[in-house]
Amino acid sequence: MSKAKTTRDLVPVHGGLDEPVDRIVPLNERAAFLKEMQGLPQIQVSRADLSTVYRIGDGALSPLTGPMRADRYHEVLDERRITDGGRHFAWTIPLALPVTDAEAAALPRGSSAAVQPP
Repeated sequence: MSKAKTTRDLVPVHGGLDEPVDRIVPLNERAAFLKEMQGLPQIQVSRADLSTVYRIGDGALSPLTGPMRADRYHEVLDERRITDGGRHFAWTIPLALPVTDAEAAALPRGSSAAVQPP
């Protein structure tokens, strides 16, 4: 009997996805990504917030693809779940990146920002 595992043998990805979210920049795109990042507004993050960024990037927080918007944040606080693709999934901790008033003023709604670790 082969020891190769199929996806049927694995625990399903949270959020009803076939694969975890993958937000990691491929090595061959790194230089262009770093160049683009230099022109973005910066937000200062704590070590704990940086850990959240890493977990979003590596898919551990699938189906999240970034920090929660206000509607999803409040859904978690009020209902202890998130809705993704019309389906509900247990989620009890809202995830967001706190920003200062000055950082928020430099970030147009829906724009990108670069995180600045401590």
